[in-house]
Amino acid sequence: MLAPVTSDACLARAHGPRHSAEFGTGRHRAKHAAYRARPDHRDHKVRRYATLAAATAVAATSFGIAAHATTSQATRVAYDTMTRTVTGGLGRAQVGGAYTATPARLAQVGSGVATIRGIQPGHSFVAGLPAVSAANLSLRATFSVTTLPTTGRGVYLRLDVRKQKDGRTYQAVARVAPRGALYLSFTESLNGGQLFLTNEKLLPLRVSAGKRFVVQALVTGTTAVALHERVWPAGAAAPSAWQLGTLDQKSTRIATAGAIGFEAYISRTSQVATAHVDDLIAQQQGSTTPTPTPSATSSAPSATSTATPTPSDTTTRRRLRRRRPRARRRRRRPRRPRHPIRRPPPPSLRRRPARQRRARRQLPRLTPTPAPRL
Repeated sequence: MLAPVTSDACLARAHGPRHSAEFGTGRHRAKHAAYRARPDHRDHKVRRYATLAAATAVAATSFGIAAHATTSQATRVAYDTMTRTVTGGLGRAQVGGAYTATPARLAQVGSGVATIRGIQPGHSFVAGLPAVSAANLSLRATFSVTTLPTTGRGVYLRLDVRKQKDGRTYQAVARVAPRGALYLSFTESLNGGQLFLTNEKLLPLRVSAGKRFVVQALVTGTTAVALHERVWPAGAAAPSAWQLGTLDQKSTRIATAGAIGFEAYISRTSQVATAHVDDLIAQQQGSTTPTPTPSATSSAPSATSTATPTPSDTTTRRRLRRRRPRARRRRRRPRRPRHPIRRPPPPSLRRRPARQRRARRQLPRLTPTPAPRL
């Protein structure tokens, strides 16, 4: 059993200088001793904090717990740095097999980057790696646009994850709007249409013409599919937290493994644009959660590992119980002052009837004549 901490130093910190051992002499010291014997909630706080600290120390020394509860094991399933020369398509990735491109005539690879030229408004370019099949996957790629849109919704850059043979897929969308505004969202492609799984989120990051930025998507789970997305400038460190996330629990969710890819779409009210893609990396995710294994010191737990409250602690805890808040009294609204009795105005201020006013206007104006002098 842990002994309660009631040293003079602790009491002096909890209650001030009045409760130190050096306070007063004679009757003051006797009065001080009687005051110290009285249970107080501040003494209980000191004992409680000491008990919790000791229990935490015992638990830390008795069990060997890993610093990170979850360890991620990633396996690379696709990797492409575009270090080749291809015209009329994207060729073959370094890891992941050959690309499928529609329309292939818009794509070419050279100088370490893939270029999609002349995407018309209302049309899209779709590329995929059908040889890749994964369910729990982290996919990222580096994008850039040569010119910023000036009108319309702008350029949609998408990462496709769990792409099925019927065309259904999860899409992590980064939309480059006019003036370089960047929006994030998650959609699901269904029968040629788009189902928004999240609202668009405006990022503080601004995009300029030719500025490269990285888009990363993470899709995990089967009974409930977790979707995460984040964007950061190329060459900088990735954000520590995901900027957008949602959970797909509907009955039509995509729970099976699928292929990966990327798309570029131009809004119908925007201009013809050119996009660049580079450094496509896909890693299959798998998480394991280890259980804490007891060490040699945990076989014989010490007597201080459990603490029983003393009677004084029990009494103090009763005092520390939160009282039920009293019902708030309804404040009486002040009574509105009664209107004073409306009294008629004095005769001098009364308005004469219309008949008298008309008669008075018709009377001739008489001029006063001076009185004769006598």
